[in-house]
Amino acid sequence: MAGVVKVYASHAEPSFNLPWQRKRQFASTSSGFAVSIPDENGAPAKRILTNAHSVDYFNQVKCRRRGSDVKHVARVLAIGVECDLALLAVDDSEFWEGIQPVTLSRTLPRLQEKVRIFFFLDFFFVSIINTHIKQNKSFPRIEKQRSKSS
Repeated sequence: MAGVVKVYASHAEPSFNLPWQRKRQFASTSSGFAVSIPDENGAPAKRILTNAHSVDYFNQVKCRRRGSDVKHVARVLAIGVECDLALLAVDDSEFWEGIQPVTLSRTLPRLQEKVRIFFFLDFFFVSIINTHIKQNKSFPRIEKQRSKSS
């Protein structure tokens, strides 16, 4: 549970009727978790994995670790709309103090295998759900980030 974080994002969707304008800005919160994955040079890098829809058309993204009230600015590295996953980076080393990144498995869980889901229920409490895998899919591509400049 030390790797679960809360993600805060402000969004402004494009207006397809008036392409030179954006729709009204809105805010959202979601959960994410810390992962350790190799960076471009192969060195381990700490990242945040969250849902793509939680940072879609973002203006600004911030993350808060469990038990802290400080929000740290995050960079969106990748958004995979098809698999609904996004990868974030937080450059502030203070954010990573006390966070234990999760090691990702190289295999997908089997159908009916038991798994645990961790997410923020409210401001400080993390909820845990024990469930079974009901569907198993893999998605081949991840698209680049969509930001206010694209």
